[in-house]
Amino acid sequence: MNKLCIGVSDPDNYTFSQQLIDHWKEQGHEVRQSLYHEESFTSDCDVVFYDFCSAAVGELKRLGVKPKRVIIRAVDIEIYDFNWQDMDWKLVDYLVFISNHTKQLALDRGLNCPKNKIKVIPPGVNMDKWTLKKKNGGKKALYCGRLWIGKNPAGAVDVVHELEKRSQGWSLTYRGDRCDPPWYERYFQHRYETENFPVNFEERVEDLNSYYDNFNLLILPSYKEGFSYVVAECLAKGIPCLINDWYNARGVWPDKYVYRTPSEAAEKYYGHLINLTPDENRKAVEEYDEKYMFESFDKMLEGKL
Repeated sequence: MNKLCIGVSDPDNYTFSQQLIDHWKEQGHEVRQSLYHEESFTSDCDVVFYDFCSAAVGELKRLGVKPKRVIIRAVDIEIYDFNWQDMDWKLVDYLVFISNHTKQLALDRGLNCPKNKIKVIPPGVNMDKWTLKKKNGGKKALYCGRLWIGKNPAGAVDVVHELEKRSQGWSLTYRGDRCDPPWYERYFQHRYETENFPVNFEERVEDLNSYYDNFNLLILPSYKEGFSYVVAECLAKGIPCLINDWYNARGVWPDKYVYRTPSEAAEKYYGHLINLTPDENRKAVEEYDEKYMFESFDKMLEGKL
């Protein structure tokens, strides 16, 4: 592949785009980064990649100048915010969704991008980064992510409540930033303060691979997701996951990990997940090895996908 100058605009502080940035730099491409948008992208870069279809992409229409190639990746929440409703799709070469259900949601909400420009490329996890955790029969549950109402952090308390009813000795740890509205934060506090099992809160950590070794179960009680990197990471570690049945969760993750009620979650854990080996959990995420994502985006850089 010819060496390219790639502009990356990511208002989410490169949370999702960093993998691609590192990969492209390893390939010898020049990568310019901006949290939002810089006009130099439109004139100097061979490719502009917008990760997260934010209002920044509207700058393309305002400037009225088309870079050589424009790629937009829609992650999740922007599908509901509908930031592209006034987009001039002549300026865009590819619109990428991370799953089939997020693409369908956008189409159902009136997306008018030409279908030949729409692609689905699932996120990828670095399988070499995560070392398998040894199974030890512990009862330490983890919620990992923002403490935001859309992620339903109180739902993790509900699940552990049911697990504790079946076998005592559980603990629950929350790792993530608080950002809930005050009323939900107060409800959340009420939920965990009225339980008999310990609930702990921890800040962000640098070495997640080692950190995950402390836990035996991940709980993802979210109301909505497009994919969930934390599930991919924990499965790659060999840790079982309990995933709330958000819209099309079973289209992304195996049914054995997905629950509809806290009681069903406990039944699934004690009926099946507790017996899975770390290797069996890891196999559930092998189809999302990041090498497949890289292959697709590399073809897209040259307009060959």
